[in-house]
Amino acid sequence: MTASSFRTRILILVVGAVVLPLTMLGVWLARSAQRAATTLVATQLDSLVARGVGSVTVTWSNASSDVRLLAENAPVAAAMSAASPPASPPPYVDEALATMPTITNVVFLDHTGAVRWLVNDDMSLSANGHAVPAAGFIMRAAVPGVGGAKPVGEVQARVSAAALLPPEVTSGPAQALIAVYDRAAHTWAGSVSMPAALLEKDHFAWNGEHWLVARRSMQDPALMVVAAAPLDPVARPFARSANVGIAALAVVSLGVVLLAAVGARRLTSPLGELAVAADAVARGDFGLALSPRGPSEVARVGQAFNAMRANVREMMAERSRRESLAALGELSATIAHQVRTPLTAIKIDLQRVEELVGGESVDLIGHALAATQRIEDAVGASLSMARTGSARFEPIEVTELLRESAVAATPRASVRNVTIELAEVPHGLIVHGDRPALIQALTNVVINAVDAARQTVRMAARSAETTTIDIIDDGPGISPANLLRVGEPFFSTKVGGTGLGLTIARRILDAHRGRLVVSSDDSNGTRVRLELPA
Repeated sequence: MTASSFRTRILILVVGAVVLPLTMLGVWLARSAQRAATTLVATQLDSLVARGVGSVTVTWSNASSDVRLLAENAPVAAAMSAASPPASPPPYVDEALATMPTITNVVFLDHTGAVRWLVNDDMSLSANGHAVPAAGFIMRAAVPGVGGAKPVGEVQARVSAAALLPPEVTSGPAQALIAVYDRAAHTWAGSVSMPAALLEKDHFAWNGEHWLVARRSMQDPALMVVAAAPLDPVARPFARSANVGIAALAVVSLGVVLLAAVGARRLTSPLGELAVAADAVARGDFGLALSPRGPSEVARVGQAFNAMRANVREMMAERSRRESLAALGELSATIAHQVRTPLTAIKIDLQRVEELVGGESVDLIGHALAATQRIEDAVGASLSMARTGSARFEPIEVTELLRESAVAATPRASVRNVTIELAEVPHGLIVHGDRPALIQALTNVVINAVDAARQTVRMAARSAETTTIDIIDDGPGISPANLLRVGEPFFSTKVGGTGLGLTIARRILDAHRGRLVVSSDDSNGTRVRLELPA
């Protein structure tokens, strides 16, 4: 490889690793300036609305206490209870109202709902003698009788929406405004210097500027606090900063390219040796070591390469050891799965022994012992295949394989109310293989079919060029995507499934020079075919 090609590659690397990211950073700065300004203004508006809501909440609570004070006092109770009530409220009312700036007017009603007294001049009487308040929030409190007797009337006080938002809470972003929308009266209170319909949007354009809006609704009182502020005065400083950053990035990019062009010439010779050594490592030759020379940075690269070469060699050895451990772990998982299925049958049978102590107990215990024997056979076969990589072959009647696997799966089928049907097998149909291993493989397939079936699992066998055993269920089938993964270790769609049943069955069939084929219609059940040499 020539020195010029090294230089070209280094320059391409610099452009790809430095210049392009810096360019993308510049684009990001330009775009993020607007987002940063938007975020800042939105945060300030949220804070302004939160202060407004807090002020309204406190003021409303104070006003509620004031209204109860107007209603629940001795002078008002005595005057309202009198047989001939006075024409005006007691002086206590005027004195109390002088200390209640949020209450603009008050009306006192007797127990019939008729107006007894009007305080302030923005309430009027309707034709039937009832008070008609101006727009605002009406707070009510009952007037108890003398000595806490039955209420003798009611106080209705109007709290102005504008009074709920004092000036000290309205400071916010530049040119910001805050207002209150009275949801009961459908009116606005506050410094609304623009068309009020604009405040119903989340953002809008007005007077050549973009505005953001924040709002929060309250239930008691029925208010909505709204704040708005222009975005452009905040966005302009962000945009200027972004432009300065982009210019600086352009200067840095140009400088990096120039420095890379100068430095590449000094690096080409030592890097050529490094490339040769790297090719040797890629071929698996870890014996070629570098003699670090050239600029100090390149020398350190050579030293680092030598250290890396030693580390890679150690990592390859470590990887080999880990693969051996992984194989051992998979074998352990296989044995655990082999053991678990018969144990399930043992558990079910023994539970039935508890329930059916009597004549059936002997048969059930016999089933349990048979399941225990299958455990021993399965574990022994698995360990034998793990040690030797092959199975112990002997002639086996297919009918016997089908019957024993059906018996092993019967407890599971009984629990799920599934029937296992054995079709007639041609007389004298024989396969050669390891009996426990083939029984285990077939049992795994049958149990999977029982778990998937709605009512029936059918087992059939025939012989031609190969001996074929079919296990067919009437379940919902397997989707095309899952069908591609059937047989992968630890892949299962069953709740609590290990994903090892078909994996084990497939490996057993491979050891017998056979194969396992799964076909399914995703709505009409699944067929698992076991093919063995005739």
